[in-house]
Amino acid sequence: MDKMQKFNDLISIVMPVFNVQEYISLSLFSVMRQTHNRIEIIIVDDGSTDESIKIAERIAAGDDRVRIIRQENKGLGMARNIGLENSLGEWVFFLDSDDTISLNTLESMIKTGIKFDSDFVFSDYKMVTEQVSCDVITNTESYDVDTDKLLIDFLTRKTVLIAPGTLYRKDFLIRNDLFFFPIPWSEDQHFLWRVLSKSRKVSYVKGAFYHYLVREKSIMVSTENYKKIESYHYFDELVKSESIRHPIVKKFLLARWVLGTLNSSAKSGTYSDWKTLYRQLDAKNKCKILYKFPHVKTRFLAFCLRYFPKLYWRAFGLKKTR
Repeated sequence: MDKMQKFNDLISIVMPVFNVQEYISLSLFSVMRQTHNRIEIIIVDDGSTDESIKIAERIAAGDDRVRIIRQENKGLGMARNIGLENSLGEWVFFLDSDDTISLNTLESMIKTGIKFDSDFVFSDYKMVTEQVSCDVITNTESYDVDTDKLLIDFLTRKTVLIAPGTLYRKDFLIRNDLFFFPIPWSEDQHFLWRVLSKSRKVSYVKGAFYHYLVREKSIMVSTENYKKIESYHYFDELVKSESIRHPIVKKFLLARWVLGTLNSSAKSGTYSDWKTLYRQLDAKNKCKILYKFPHVKTRFLAFCLRYFPKLYWRAFGLKKTR
């Protein structure tokens, strides 16, 4: 039996860990109790300074499926890269160490991936404000997905994808050099656009298998403006590169990213900070590009953002006080 045959149903779960001592227990339990037990769990200690790793070691004691890799703090994406590079499975699944998954997540996904010979398999997810206990999702259905349609659906937010909670064929990622970039804002979206642009076979499992924990001080609501400006340049380079070939995506991706970034940023901070970001992201010109975007709501939002920025900020900022 050659190596690929030996590992053809082995899934490598890559779990970056940084100061999540309140959450890691339930997250790790949700993986260790999966109905598909051909797994390895790669915990990447990204320079934690709390009790996270000690808790993980205690839970995983005697379980030879668990490996711990230690590195100095380099960020979530770099920790995922280290886990990917050290994985043995044909399949790779990223799990954030404060999130949980349903107990039959991996079984449902790998059956779908093998059935459709997929580059990656995605499912639904739910956002939660506190960790939820693990369950089993029954009566699941799976489908082959048209990749061109998925590109447009992701662009228009008709379909929402997240980097964790998705099952990737490792060879697909390695062959296409699909690693995470050191981007301080929207690194997952940058990764997903490159994954989508390279994929030829994609499948979907119906059901909210992944439970995404939204914490008050999460990176998505607390990132400083200068990091968003730095990230803008990564997306600008991505659009100009050969990685993005679909003409509609190439035309609108950066402008749509700017709109989404300003929407999120309006929910935290002052109007003065937000208006500075608005100017630095060249929002007026980006909004003009979106007047022909293939989604009517986005066209309307772009018009409002271009001509009534303060009202726009107030409208989205109201959500932070509710």
